[in-house]
Amino acid sequence: MADPEADIYFTSSVLRGDNILVIVGRNATEEYLTHLREKRISYLIVNDATDLREGLEAVGREFGIRSVSVQGGGILNGALLADGLIDELSLVVYPGIDGLSGIPSIFEYMGGATEYPAQGQRLQLLSASQREYGVMWMRYEFHKD
Repeated sequence: MADPEADIYFTSSVLRGDNILVIVGRNATEEYLTHLREKRISYLIVNDATDLREGLEAVGREFGIRSVSVQGGGILNGALLADGLIDELSLVVYPGIDGLSGIPSIFEYMGGATEYPAQGQRLQLLSASQREYGVMWMRYEFHKD
């Protein structure tokens, strides 16, 4: 988890059963780092915690992690898409209807109107399976042209 402002004060070292790893920038105070250590939360300090590529590369170097599962929303997914950092998409579709407008999509890129975050990338279907209640699970591989 990236915390560019170094201001998320966690109450536990675990989130949804997984250990938390925080990526912070050089702006993180000693007070904040002490908090992380007291909660037994692993952290990495990078130059810019908003730079997703730098953060993921640091995680790979320091912890030997070669693959991460990102379970974020449309805005995080859009940033990863724009940086070309997605290798595979696992998409679960629930057949619900809400009719709401203004809700972020799977990939909600926050850049300019003339930017094309998916340019040069395409998806190849790896598998599709139907689950209970009409839920569909599809896996796609990203290819960079």
